[in-house]
Amino acid sequence: MLIEDVERLIEKCYEMIEVSPGMRQDLAGKIHADFDLLMANETKELSRLTSERERLNDERMKLLQAHYAGAVPIDLLKQEQDRIADQIGDIQHRIEAHHDEYASARANLDDSLGLLANIVSVYERADDANRRLCNQAFFHRIFIEEDGDVRVEYERPFGSLCDTEEQMNALNWSAEAKKKGEAQTGQRVETLVEGLNLSHLGSRRNTFSNLSPKLNALVSRWKRGVYRAHRRGDITPIRDDRGPVVREIAIPQTFLKEAEVDCLVDDYLAGSTVRELAQKYEIHRGTVSKHLTRREVARRLPGLDVEDAAEAVKLHRGGSSMRSISRTLGVDRKVVRASLVRAGMLSAA
Repeated sequence: MLIEDVERLIEKCYEMIEVSPGMRQDLAGKIHADFDLLMANETKELSRLTSERERLNDERMKLLQAHYAGAVPIDLLKQEQDRIADQIGDIQHRIEAHHDEYASARANLDDSLGLLANIVSVYERADDANRRLCNQAFFHRIFIEEDGDVRVEYERPFGSLCDTEEQMNALNWSAEAKKKGEAQTGQRVETLVEGLNLSHLGSRRNTFSNLSPKLNALVSRWKRGVYRAHRRGDITPIRDDRGPVVREIAIPQTFLKEAEVDCLVDDYLAGSTVRELAQKYEIHRGTVSKHLTRREVARRLPGLDVEDAAEAVKLHRGGSSMRSISRTLGVDRKVVRASLVRAGMLSAA
């Protein structure tokens, strides 16, 4: 089978699985409602953890007061304070992980649905390398029979989003929500928690957590507008009596001119991060590092500057999670944690 025929079959496959705007909204509403129910079910555990954290803080203060009164020697105080700090750190990590996991799963759900609702135009405009990325992000395997029948095994989370039963459940949920007069705002449907059953939600959060690197890359390019214009060249294929036999395979690489590298170095010295430069010049972060190394540019040590570190402490005191702080400051969560540890806001353990 010619590659041109294979590509046409895959294009038809994407046409079949792309969801309409209405189905996108119904799926989002139903799954967000499932998340709301799961979070509501875990509220009791979160309350227990919060109470335990407050108890430990009270115990810490009482120990300190007892030490000042001469009742607790310094070595015992240090031992007990370390124990309490470890327990508080573990509780804080569990609370933050709970909120971060749901926030991440919700964001991944919205990104995956947005891509699924636009995949036909994305695939149509993509060059060969980006088409391969689409196939790797959406499918674990693609089977094409001699008669042209196509069967696929989906990658997570599209096995769920493209499932006929899942989509029918979303339609039924939406209809039931409208009957009950539940308000809908924008693309987000307010949750209909009543009547949902926890028995089928066991792996719901895991389905939308930690998306594959291929899907993350595809979503990132789509959100940056990479596929707004056609990237496939208008090249007439070479043909013989059997049909098209070869195509030009485009490799998506960006080669900077010397003047552009000069600008890149100037931007870095002016304070731009490697990530910002990679986005600005549309190259990989590793390529940015190589350009800086070739020009023998002194590299900044990783971490937050004084102003960002102060902002991280302020946000942490205001109740923001490390994931939220890292997104606000545009750095990795490990950098935020290291900064908070240095500021004495978190235990190093």
